[in-house]
Amino acid sequence: IDPQGNASTALGVEHHAEVESIYDVLINDLPLKEVIAPCTDVPNL
Repeated sequence: IDPQGNASTALGVEHHAEVESIYDVLINDLPLKEVIAPCTDVPNL
């Protein structure tokens, strides 16, 4: 849970308002598996 998105930026993962995130899991009851974003720069992350 990184409100500024610094970890996402460092890992090359999109994190703008249109991209569903942990916020949607916590507030809108979206399943966690629907917001997982792969990090193509780091295998298995």
